[in-house]
Amino acid sequence: MEGAIKKFQIHGGIVTPLSLAAPRKPRTRRPTSVAVRGKKSRSPNTHLQSSRHEIEAPRCSGSTQHRAMLVEAFHEHRMLNSLLQRLGEEGACPLRLLEDDGDWTRDQFWAVVKSLRHASRSREILKVFDLWKDRRPSRLTEFNYETIILLLCEEGLMDEAVSAFQEMKNNYLRASVEIYNAIVHGYANRGCFDDALLFLDEMRENDLGPDNTTYNGLIRAYGKYKMYDELGMCVKKMESSGCLPDHMTYNLLIREFSRAGLLQQMERLQQTMFSKRMYLQPSSLVSMLDAYANFGVLAKMEKAYIRVLKAQIPLKEDLIRKLAGIYIENYMFSRLDDLGRHYSPTGGSELPWCLRLLSNARLLSYKGMDLVVGEMEEAGVPWSVTLANTVFLALLKMKDFKHLRSLLLRLPAEGLKPDIVTFGVLLDANRIGFDGFPILDVWRRIGFLYRDVEMETDPLVLTAFGKGHFLRSCEDIYYSFELENRAKTRWTYNTLIDSRIYENCALASKLDEIETRHILMCETILGSVNKDGIPVILPVGQWPPGMSLHDLLTALSNLLHNWQVELIPSFVKILTCSSSSPKGPAMAAGKSGGDGEGPASGRYFGHDPIKRHPPRGNASRRRIWLVGGCPTSGDGGRLQRWQRRITRAEFVDTPRSIARDLWLRTVTITLRDSVN
Repeated sequence: MEGAIKKFQIHGGIVTPLSLAAPRKPRTRRPTSVAVRGKKSRSPNTHLQSSRHEIEAPRCSGSTQHRAMLVEAFHEHRMLNSLLQRLGEEGACPLRLLEDDGDWTRDQFWAVVKSLRHASRSREILKVFDLWKDRRPSRLTEFNYETIILLLCEEGLMDEAVSAFQEMKNNYLRASVEIYNAIVHGYANRGCFDDALLFLDEMRENDLGPDNTTYNGLIRAYGKYKMYDELGMCVKKMESSGCLPDHMTYNLLIREFSRAGLLQQMERLQQTMFSKRMYLQPSSLVSMLDAYANFGVLAKMEKAYIRVLKAQIPLKEDLIRKLAGIYIENYMFSRLDDLGRHYSPTGGSELPWCLRLLSNARLLSYKGMDLVVGEMEEAGVPWSVTLANTVFLALLKMKDFKHLRSLLLRLPAEGLKPDIVTFGVLLDANRIGFDGFPILDVWRRIGFLYRDVEMETDPLVLTAFGKGHFLRSCEDIYYSFELENRAKTRWTYNTLIDSRIYENCALASKLDEIETRHILMCETILGSVNKDGIPVILPVGQWPPGMSLHDLLTALSNLLHNWQVELIPSFVKILTCSSSSPKGPAMAAGKSGGDGEGPASGRYFGHDPIKRHPPRGNASRRRIWLVGGCPTSGDGGRLQRWQRRITRAEFVDTPRSIARDLWLRTVTITLRDSVN
């Protein structure tokens, strides 16, 4: 088939458009009559007509030949497709197909060989070749034998390759250097170095001296099997035979020595290359960088990495992680940001953003984390558990419980589920003064505590921050089980908590106590039942004193989720004010200044939860006020106005983020249902 296509290309079947129409007539100059002594010259019309027939006749014959070649190529293509379809059938034997067809063309034979190789049936290739070459003596050529032997050596079929080589010599065909190189490399790659050296000696006897390619293949095989003493002897034998190493040999030796960790030999070869002004390949430079990273040689690793950056050589993800681990061990967290900026993944990995955010988080830089989060939003990078836990661990290390509480409560809103590291952050913070039980109770009601334990955080994050008390306790209790019991036990977060592995608190009983308290609070604020049997919420002034705002909002959330509620004073508006601001209902009437929605100093918390706003005036002494609203159930217009004011309410402090996630999500829906 390939031969037919080449014929097309030679005769213009592919380059020129395939058209069976008659070709255009060539333009000819119109003859002019020249008057000589008053007589006109003879008209050349008859001569032009005869010349036109002479020109058109051979073009018609060329068009016919072109058409015949198209038809022939079409039939060859159809026959080849039919042959490959029959060969692809289950149980098809290529020898039987050759017997049935009688003979194959050169294109058909090599197409069958290619098909057998792709189908992992390379052992049948030699039998098919023997049967096909016996059809015509002209097929006993050095080219055919060389192609078959090289193919068998690439597939690792050394017995078949040597058999074809011996048959080639029996037919008095001269073997080439490429054939000997293929056999030597084939045996060496399989670890049969004695057989490889026998054919190497045979090359010398036949005056086919080994070249650099031969020795490079042996060096690569010795490095594969970690036979570095034999590798050095091979290099000496190469030099003694008069075959001087070139830049390919030096680069290969550098890569093999770097994999072996032989740093002195590697550096000596590099200096030799520099002195001879040889080209150091990018793969060799990356191998040197990898070797320095494996041994933690920081100074030389830095120099090699700078050379890699200047050469703009792409690095793989595993090497980037290895370099990041070295920087973390040496407390060079700022270099993580450089790694993230210079690393360009091909598969959309979040590793660059993880490195950059981890760099600023480990440096405890609010501003740096803000910048990275802003660039993530511009690039459209979604939040992941790894990125969220990086921020959580930084806030835990800074003991910034205010923003930590806000972020942990926003986790379900971002579509993320906490993993064991997230639970570890929450419970470790609870050991040092953070009240994490309400958050844990919310997660339990959502169902997070009953999920199987997962580890979705990147290991680099744990390497940078270390394992907390909760994770270490989990490892201890896990390894205390026998292997059989580990596999049988279903590990959930609730299982770990019920095991009381977290010291200084009986967490399971604490959660039960919180749930009981919420039920009592819900029963307390339920004053009476209206005529339709719907519970009625009491006004704010009749609620029990000393009630915690967190507990109150959680209780209200449970109430609105579990019961149908009628809002009589019905709306509890959460406002902020300084200690010098007016108190109570005066704020509800809009006397606090601003737009009536809250105090003049009130601000949105912002889309970025880790952003810390500077205090304004007395804003550092803010208090939370619960102010009762006055819409009635019969005034639909006022309810709609209050509903709009609820959606526009400002939430500045962490309790306001709780209100946004728990209160607005429930109260606004209740008001909308009441209006409809």
